[in-house]
This record gives sequence, C-alpha cells and structure tokens, in this order.
Amino acid sequence: MLLGRYLAAALWRGTLQVLLVLAALLLFVTLIGELEDIGVDGYEFTDALIYSTLQLPRSLLEVMAPVALLGTLAGLGALAGQRELLAMRAGGLSRRMLVVIVLAAAASIALPTFLVADLAVPATQRIAQNLQAETAGGGATRLGDRIWLRDQARFISVARVESAQRLVGIQIYELDGDRLTRVIAARAARIESGRWWLQDYRLTTLTETGARAEHGAELAVPIAVGADLVALFETQPEMLSVRRLHRYIDYLQRNELQAGDYQMVFWQRLSLPASILVMSLLAVPFLYGSPRAGLPRRLAVGVLFGVVFFLLQGTLASSAQIYGIHPALAAFAPPVLAAAVTLFAFGRVR
Repeated sequence: MLLGRYLAAALWRGTLQVLLVLAALLLFVTLIGELEDIGVDGYEFTDALIYSTLQLPRSLLEVMAPVALLGTLAGLGALAGQRELLAMRAGGLSRRMLVVIVLAAAASIALPTFLVADLAVPATQRIAQNLQAETAGGGATRLGDRIWLRDQARFISVARVESAQRLVGIQIYELDGDRLTRVIAARAARIESGRWWLQDYRLTTLTETGARAEHGAELAVPIAVGADLVALFETQPEMLSVRRLHRYIDYLQRNELQAGDYQMVFWQRLSLPASILVMSLLAVPFLYGSPRAGLPRRLAVGVLFGVVFFLLQGTLASSAQIYGIHPALAAFAPPVLAAAVTLFAFGRVR
C-alpha cells in the first residue's frame, strides 16, 4: 500500500544516512591507524587508502544492528518531528500495521546485509590480505584458494595457513634457470629456526636422464620466508563464508584444534539478520508513544540502547571462550535480550 511504501522509504532513507556517516567515520579512523606505516617497505598513501576502504565492509557489519536502530529512529523520527506519524495514527495507522511495515523494511535490509557479510566481506578481506603481503615484500600473493611465495629460485604453494608456524598442503618447485629440478609435496610444515620442516613429504628430483622419487616423514628445507610473512595469510574467520566456516570448524574439531573464534563468527553471521530485525523494531516504541513523552528524550534512550547492544555483542564475543559460553548462546543473546526489551517497551506504549 502507498502508506507502507512511504514509511519504508523513510526507514531506508534514515538507515542510509546513518550508514554513510558511520562509513566516513570508520574509514577516517582506519586510515589514521595506517598512516604510521606509510613509507615502510614501499607502503604508500594510496595503499593505505585502498586497504582502509577494503576493511570498511567488515567494520560496518560489526555495527549494522545499531545502525538499523538508529536508521529507524532517524527515518521515523523525522516523520514524528513533522507530526506526520501522529497524523497517520489519527488516520487509522494501527500499531500492528506499523510493526509489520517496519519488519518488512528491516527484512529488505537484513537480507542484502547477510549476503554482503557472506560474499563480499570474505572477498574484500582476502584482497586486503594480499595487499598487506605484497607491500611487506617476499613475493607473496594469493591466487585462487592457494598462497604463492617465492624464495629466490623456489616457488612455494600453500593450501592453508593455520598459524604463523603451521602450514598445510605444501608444494615446492625448485628451478635452475628455466629448468625444473625438484618438486616437493608435503602434507604439512612447521617453520622453525629459518627452516621449513616438511612432514610426510614426497621429493621428486628431475634430471636430464629421468626422475628419482623419495618419501619420508620429515625434511628440513632452508627457506628464507619467515613466520612473520606467512602470518599475513593465516586463515581468518571473517574471510570465510558460512558454508566454508562450517566445513573449517568441522575440520578443526576432528583434528582437536581450537575452533572457538571460527564458531563465534559463524553464529554471529547467522544471528545478524535477527539482530537487524529486532533492533529496527526496538525503535518503534520510542517514537510511537504520546507526543508529551518528549521525542528528543525517546531518541536519546534509543541511541543508548544501540550503544549498549554493541558493547554487549563485543563483550560476549570476547568472553565466550574464557568463561565457556557456547558461541551460539553468545551470538544470539543480544538480539534475544533486545526482543525482550522491545516487548516490554511496547507494553508501556499507550
């Protein structure tokens, strides 16, 4: 209906305004943090600007639920300030109808946000990681799903970096001029004392007369690429989609490795749409009460709730592993609590 589209447009407009303001602020803060690295290893201002821009989608996602609250407050608050919301109520706009309109508009924001979190953010994080590695030197880059490093006449391919000291799926190609002389494949490797200790390796030596194969449990190879450069390619949870996060968590658990950070990001990703819906709905009671209650006061309380929600999310995420809280509970607790506050606030609205 026309009224629904009008209210939804106001909500979208308010959310976009808040998002643009926060985007500019977050970009500025991230860029300031990169300024001290300008001039080091050829790292230029344009590199810092590109890196900061690539980090922006991830930073915005962390505050998207409070943005939904503030955007709804800004959009509907503009209507309330001009008495349009009061006129709509007098014209028959019921509380239930407004809730449905807000939920529909919020859903149209939540779905694209989830897609951005699951598709765009992992891509921008990988590009940012590549940029860091390239400016750090060492001939390192990521091509497709593999990481490529160069150490003089060696070209090294790595499937996955689990930590700065442990790598999985190693392939090393050694050249003498334009001729391939040795190929080493290893299940895993650890970096220690300037050497890569290859585990469960297979070495193939190529000569003009043929090839010779060798197998073994461990082989030490002197490679100048150190743990500091490799750490730039460590698999971060933000770089994985929900499907790949699930698979990686399963792999870590089967191998009795720590999966807490990845589980937290997995459940936070799933809880994001619910958080956006609930926080958008939370704005309604602050604007739908009696005009005598004071619009500026209701707006201030709404902003306070947004800050509390953001802090609660961060606190639960950081303390989940310390206190043994299940990541799903830590991720969904803030929107559940926000939903309870919303119901309570609606109960007090006349």
